[in-house]
Amino acid sequence: EDIQPLSEFGFKGMPPWVPYYWACPKVCDYLHYDWQGVLLVQVSGEKDVLIIDPKHYDSLHLFPTLHKVNRYTRMKLCPAPERQPIDVKEFPKLRNIDSIYSVRMRPGDALWIPAFWHHSVGIPDGVRISTSVALKDPINLDMRHELPLFSLAIKMGETINIHPKGQNPIGAYVEVIRLLIQKAIPSSSWEKDVRGSFMPAALERLLPVSSTQNRNKYDCSAIDPANSSPKDIKVIHDYFETKNFTGFQNIYEPVIWTLLRHEVDSILSATIGPLNLLSFYQAVIECSLSFTEGKINADDEEKSCTADSEKVCS
Repeated sequence: EDIQPLSEFGFKGMPPWVPYYWACPKVCDYLHYDWQGVLLVQVSGEKDVLIIDPKHYDSLHLFPTLHKVNRYTRMKLCPAPERQPIDVKEFPKLRNIDSIYSVRMRPGDALWIPAFWHHSVGIPDGVRISTSVALKDPINLDMRHELPLFSLAIKMGETINIHPKGQNPIGAYVEVIRLLIQKAIPSSSWEKDVRGSFMPAALERLLPVSSTQNRNKYDCSAIDPANSSPKDIKVIHDYFETKNFTGFQNIYEPVIWTLLRHEVDSILSATIGPLNLLSFYQAVIECSLSFTEGKINADDEEKSCTADSEKVCS
């Protein structure tokens, strides 16, 4: 009764994607996650599966979200007995992982792997061939929950007119990120969760593992939303007011953070450029910023320009 009929795995009339897998002994699909949930059903032979909670994302040494294999870890982590020792000196954050789920699947077994849960699949030695069928969601999790993400809106053909046009546009993009995270996870804190955890982890994924690169000094006023055009900030706030964020309420919070990692990198690479991500994250980490919590009046733009004759107004 816990396995629904095939039709139940579709979405709005779309059937599930049903790939068929076969593999030989000692084959390993390294630790990664998928954007869709998958029901894995073992047909013949055996298969070992490791599953790790997405709350450990920042401890798994994944590639940056803009990398072509962004869903995979840098480690060659496979299920036992194929598992090779992992050097914790090279990957020190592994010490933060407090639990790993491990299962050996035999013919007739079914395993549900939720979207964005990290998993690795290996074939035990002595198994001549292992075959399985997967029932995958036909669409990604962000589309299933109709999340108000910029990347999804662009895929759906929506025009997004929130591009800053006034002074200090970088600060306006900081405000976009702040509002996105705040509305997706209302309990989150900019200082503790974003500056203290989210941004440092993003910066670490961009740097080589053994990097000794020095961090630059930054003019914090250049990325402060308080110094951006009030008109730009108002347009951004008005845009977010039109969006429905209730879809996030039914998603496991660590999964939301993974979605936000992709979204923030996507927004920034499309605006300030992928080569500037490193400097952006460093600046946000080092700078204490000001935010306008309430409504912003468009008239403030004219007042701001009048008060400072040297300010360039658009």
